[in-house]
Amino acid sequence: MFFESRAEAGAQLAGRLLALGAEWPLVLGLSRGGLVVAAQVARLLKAQLDVWVTQRVAAPGAPEVTLGAVAEGQGLYLDPERMARASETEAMLAASREAEQVEALAWRLRGGRPGPEPRGRRVLLVDDRVVTGSNLLASAKAIARRGPLQIVAAVPLATEQAAARLESRVDALVCLRRQDQPLPGQVWYGDALLSDSELASLLVRGRAPGEEGAGR
Repeated sequence: MFFESRAEAGAQLAGRLLALGAEWPLVLGLSRGGLVVAAQVARLLKAQLDVWVTQRVAAPGAPEVTLGAVAEGQGLYLDPERMARASETEAMLAASREAEQVEALAWRLRGGRPGPEPRGRRVLLVDDRVVTGSNLLASAKAIARRGPLQIVAAVPLATEQAAARLESRVDALVCLRRQDQPLPGQVWYGDALLSDSELASLLVRGRAPGEEGAGR
């Protein structure tokens, strides 16, 4: 494995970001594993932490095939190459179903709080690992419509293909390690993914005093 835990990866990622000498007003962790990494990043950078919920869109009849992803805030990314071999109608129906679940999970994780306001802010999008880039791309599309000053993707691990795809669609990419080929999830980290209730608790703990109204 590359990291003992996602918190360890977050600490290393924060070190790289600190070396850039920039301020990051808003750190968004992609559910699920990305929020654990982001919590450590936000703590060390002394930035506001929140979650951005995403979900992969599987090919109808072939759940092992990822067509793309949906993100809260009506974010949608579908891989053009994979869509060339899929039914667009069926893919959009699948995306619509996933989008409903994404918005519901976002509401639960935040305890009914509104989501963060990216307008005019530098946004750091954090995930734990990137294989296709779909989740980050869907999230970036949703956030871009809200007028951020800059969107930077930050990940401990990514495949070369996904990293190249991200670099052309966000303002910058910070990645600790790139791999030629995707690997099974358990090879990347030694810790398990958190449950919904654990993620909600992590989000509350990571929220600095005075941030209750930051997303309004």
